[in-house]
Amino acid sequence: VALSKDLCHLIVMCFGELVEHVIGEKDNVSRNGSLVGLHSLLLDTSIFRK
Repeated sequence: VALSKDLCHLIVMCFGELVEHVIGEKDNVSRNGSLVGLHSLLLDTSIFRK
């Protein structure tokens, strides 16, 4: 977990397998390959800014 300098973004990195029912239809993911790997998620935390 990491915060940006301006505290407006939270970055979460994890290793594991993506669950297929969580992946949206419009997400550009190859279903033929493995979904195991290093994944990152960028969250907009600007709503918590004063």
